[in-house]
Amino acid sequence: MAILLQSAAAASAQNERSPAGSVTRSAVSGAPSDTDPLAAIRRYVAEHLSTDEAEIQVRPAGAIPIGFEVLAVKEAAPGVLLGRATFLLTVKRRGGAVGSRWSTADVSWSHPVWVARRSLKRLAVIGPEDLELRTLLLTQTGHPFPEDREAIVGKRIVRGIEAGTPVRLDLLEPAPVIVRGAPVTLVVESVGVRITTTGQAKEDGFAGKSIAVMNLDSRKVVYGEVVDSSTVRIPLQ
Repeated sequence: MAILLQSAAAASAQNERSPAGSVTRSAVSGAPSDTDPLAAIRRYVAEHLSTDEAEIQVRPAGAIPIGFEVLAVKEAAPGVLLGRATFLLTVKRRGGAVGSRWSTADVSWSHPVWVARRSLKRLAVIGPEDLELRTLLLTQTGHPFPEDREAIVGKRIVRGIEAGTPVRLDLLEPAPVIVRGAPVTLVVESVGVRITTTGQAKEDGFAGKSIAVMNLDSRKVVYGEVVDSSTVRIPLQ
C-alpha cells in the first residue's frame, strides 16, 4: 500500500497549482462543468469520497486536455480514485461538439489516520494511550484504516508495528478474554442445579467461543463456551 507519511501542509506546498477556472452549469448532465481538468477531477474525487476538495491533491501524470470545457468526469476503473488513476472526461470546445478525452493524474487524499504512538509488539492489546491521530496522504482507494478509535482500542495486533505506523484493519483481531494457562472456573448448569470446579485454559479464549480447558479435578481436557474473563460454561454430556 502506497502511503506518503507527510503532513498535508507539506504535500500542498509540493503540488503544482492550477488556476481555478470558470465554473458553469452543464447542459448535458446538469453537473458543474469546469475549464480546468484538474479542478474537475478534484471535485469529482472529493464528492465520491465525501470529503472537502481542499483535502484532495491532483497532479497531471500524462496529457491533460487544454482548451476544453469539462462537462463530466468518470474514473476508468470503478472505484479507483486515488494513486495514479485514469479518468474519462466528457469535454467540448467552446461552441463545438461534445467528445471524450482520457486523462491520467496522481491523486492523493489528506486524511486523518490513527497511528501507533509507540512501537507495538505482536499480540499486544492496544490501549487509548497507544494511539494518536495524524493527517497522512492516502494514495489508495478503500483504505483499511478504522475511522473510530473505539474500533481499535482493546483489539490485538497480529504482528508488530513501529511507532508512527498507521493501524490497519488487517493488523487487528479481537483480544482474548482468557489467555492460555489462566485459571478459570468451570460451570455446569442444569435446571435448578449449578456445579462449579476449577480449570486451566489450554488456549486463548474469546467471548462466546469454544475453548479447550483442563478440569483440574479429573485432569481431563473438556470444551466449553467462554462466558467472561474467568468463567467457562461446560455443556452437559
